[in-house]
Amino acid sequence: MDPESVKAMMARVSERFDGELDVLLHAVAYASAPAMNGPFIGTTAEDFAQAHLVSSHSLITLAREALPLLTDPKRDSEPTPSAIRARKRNSSILTLSYLGAQRAILPYKVMGPAKASLEATVRLLAAELGPPPNQVRVNAVGPGPIHTLSARGIPGFGEMCKEAAARAPLRRNADLEDVGGAAVFLASDAAKAITGQVLYVDGGLNVM
Repeated sequence: MDPESVKAMMARVSERFDGELDVLLHAVAYASAPAMNGPFIGTTAEDFAQAHLVSSHSLITLAREALPLLTDPKRDSEPTPSAIRARKRNSSILTLSYLGAQRAILPYKVMGPAKASLEATVRLLAAELGPPPNQVRVNAVGPGPIHTLSARGIPGFGEMCKEAAARAPLRRNADLEDVGGAAVFLASDAAKAITGQVLYVDGGLNVM
C-alpha cells in the first residue's frame, strides 16, 4: 500500500468530514493465484511477503495516516479517570479476519498466516493506541465463509461453505447483514470498552 496515496486519501476524507473520522474500516487482503492454487509448502518468499504486506501491514499504514482524524488534537496526555469517562468521541478501527488465522484450513493456504499476522497487528495497535492521548479502539470481525469477490479466489470455496454450515452450531453461515451488524456494534458506544478483540460471526463454527 502506497503511503503517499493513503495520505492523499486521508486529506480528502479530512476535508469531507471536517477533520474528524469516527470509524476506519480496513478491508484489504490479497494473495497471488499461484500461492492460492498450489500446495502451501510451495509458497515462494515473494508471495508470502506480498500476502502479509497487502493483508496485514496495510492496516498499520491506514491506522497511522488516519490517526490525526480519529483523535482529539487538544486531548490531555494524562487525563483524569472522570475525564476519560466523559469524553464524547469513541473512535475505532475495524478490520476483517477469518478462522484460518487460528486453524489449519487447507484451502486458505498463505492467507492463514497473513490473517494471523493481521490479528497480531490488531492486538498491538489496540495496546499502543488505547492509552491517552489517543484512546482509539482496534478490533476485528471474523466472518465465516461468505460469497464475496475475494472468496472466489479460494479453491473449493463452495464446498467450504457447505461444510461450515453443516458443522456450525446454528447450522448456517453468516451473511453480509450479520457481519454488518457486528461491525456496527463494535463501532458503537455499546462497545466502548472493547478493544484488541476478534469477534467471530460464523454461526458458532469457531467453537467446534
